Amino acid sequence: FRFGYSASASEAVAPALKVHATGKSVLIIGGGIAGLTTAHELEKVGYKTTIVEARTRLGGRNWTWRDGEKVEHRDGQQTVRFAEGDYFNAGPARIPGFHTNLLNYCQNFGVALEPFLYENQNAFFVSPSCQGGQRMRHRHVRYSIQKAIEDVALQGLDHGILTEGLAAEDAAKVRKFLEQRTMSGSEGPFNRSYRGGMVGHLDASLKMPDGLKPIPLAELANSDELGVALSTYDWIEWQTSLMQPVGGMDSIVKAFDRHVKAERRMGTELVGISQNEGVVSCRVRERRNGKEETLTADFCVVTAGLPILAKADLQLSDDHRKAVTEGAKRYEHTSKIAWSAKRRFWELDDGVYGGASSLDGLPMQNWYPSSGYGKKTGVMLGAYTAGPRAAAWNKLSLAEQLETSAGFGRTMHKSFDQDVVAGYNIDWMDQTYSKGGWAWLLRNGEAEDGSPYAVLREPDGRIAFAGDYLSQLSGWQEGAILSAHRAVNAIAAAT
Repeated sequence: FRFGYSASASEAVAPALKVHATGKSVLIIGGGIAGLTTAHELEKVGYKTTIVEARTRLGGRNWTWRDGEKVEHRDGQQTVRFAEGDYFNAGPARIPGFHTNLLNYCQNFGVALEPFLYENQNAFFVSPSCQGGQRMRHRHVRYSIQKAIEDVALQGLDHGILTEGLAAEDAAKVRKFLEQRTMSGSEGPFNRSYRGGMVGHLDASLKMPDGLKPIPLAELANSDELGVALSTYDWIEWQTSLMQPVGGMDSIVKAFDRHVKAERRMGTELVGISQNEGVVSCRVRERRNGKEETLTADFCVVTAGLPILAKADLQLSDDHRKAVTEGAKRYEHTSKIAWSAKRRFWELDDGVYGGASSLDGLPMQNWYPSSGYGKKTGVMLGAYTAGPRAAAWNKLSLAEQLETSAGFGRTMHKSFDQDVVAGYNIDWMDQTYSKGGWAWLLRNGEAEDGSPYAVLREPDGRIAFAGDYLSQLSGWQEGAILSAHRAVNAIAAAT
């Protein structure tokens, strides 16, 4: 998938429903991106919608922290203290350029976007078993590896390996192409010896600085996970260009909020769902007073996470109840740490503007903010864990998590301790109405009949399901939107 898709980006668009549903009603359980998308698309053709959301905010895992935000942790609640204008995306933080539906909504709703810098050649990689544990710039590592590969390719030309069976004219073209790629004949700053960095800087002196010598491939191979760390930048979902909404990912939520007419039942938990031949009934409970009531509608779209649904009284078919129970077990541990800094030391001291640094062998990353350059303060991501490592990470206390992340920060940046103000951690398993980051229901061929993914894709009578877990883009907002479109089509077909 590094090579992309053959389909045009314009082929993935919102559903064009051919139904007039005036007077028909839909209950939407969950006010995240899937729920908001569902409400918006159904309202366009006349459905009356009601969103039931257990949180006191919309957006679900699309959650942007600002000063004063309250964050749950099993060790106690944290109160975020950021400088004015600073923010942190605790959930989704980037939008790949091929996530067409999400980008279309941003354009239609007037959500301003800016580049999200993930790969930065000036950021760092550290491995205790490589180069004496010293910081290595990404460019030095990447182009050391690339030079080794290019040299092998040129040697292959010399021995006829890459040109076997080619006419002399075509073989010459291959050689010219590789020589152009390596810039082996160039002088000055375009010489390939400078791709990995320089000893010193370009200045106004008479002599050009020397290029950094490539790190031997055998030395780089001492690292446990350097190959994985570098390959992440090549994964299609993380390739340039990535984008982010100006001012925080919740700009998307605010835009949906402005365009959705649905009645909002905020701070209202789902207790149970049942249906008869013509009506769906949802028992709900208001968090503030414990009052229960029953809401009814012609249809229901359930977008709340499966761990939440599994605790409710669901009068569903046996297959759908089983799918909810099994799917709820598939949710991943995910965690992020945000460090508030009174001085943007990563920029001022190390020249790192955006991008990410990583430490070999630990689930540690620094993501540097892709906005606010030149601003005095900022917020830096100090850890991002997922999967089995995150499960172990989530067994640590809050103090242990913060200290581990701080140790990583000290390794990357000498002034970390003096310039960082405070750190805040979110383990998504601790979040009462999430209980996990995302779920992998579609893996290892588990799309066959009877699997949770296959069952929940289809409505149970008047009840449909939506969420990123019901797409090939689990964990992404685009996946939530795609699944919502499918649920919307199912409701329209049943009307």
